[in-house]
Amino acid sequence: MFDKEFTNEIFFDYFREDKNISQLIMKWTPELIELIKIKLFQQLDINRDEKFSIDDYFDIKKSNVNQLQKSILEILEEIRQTILLQYNELSETMKKIIQQSENHELNDNDEEILETMIENLPDLVKERFEQNNINVIEVLNKIKSKKSKRSSTNKQRVKDNKQSNPTVNQDQEEEITTENELYRDDL
Repeated sequence: MFDKEFTNEIFFDYFREDKNISQLIMKWTPELIELIKIKLFQQLDINRDEKFSIDDYFDIKKSNVNQLQKSILEILEEIRQTILLQYNELSETMKKIIQQSENHELNDNDEEILETMIENLPDLVKERFEQNNINVIEVLNKIKSKKSKRSSTNKQRVKDNKQSNPTVNQDQEEEITTENELYRDDL
């Protein structure tokens, strides 16, 4: 154990593979990588030899302990804030997509964004979904299915209106479709 030395690359790899960390982080942004690989590593490399080892521990001076502790805690707080920001962005995007789906405005791009977000969720979040019996892909498929049904129902209504009133022109057809979409509340 006392012979181990970590460069910032090896240190970052260990940090990244740690289950306590990897379960929380959705996306390894350049800012997050810099916080860990450079800032945190530099604080732990007490003797500034570009390696983190037992020598760093022995180089800690009693007078520097408080300052060292404070700076490490600040970096860990920055890491925590970055992770929280990722979750807040995810939450806002999901709210927007859900609101759009409720307003019948979910488009293919939104579906792709939602699928990508689901794929990139940390394992911890996916496990929580499983514990609560939530299948996110199934929910997405239901949204797609409702969108598809809504579209085909509106087309059928326009067709029925055309058949019942053959003098309906294009403007009236669009108006009928819009009215049908506006007053639908069965979703």
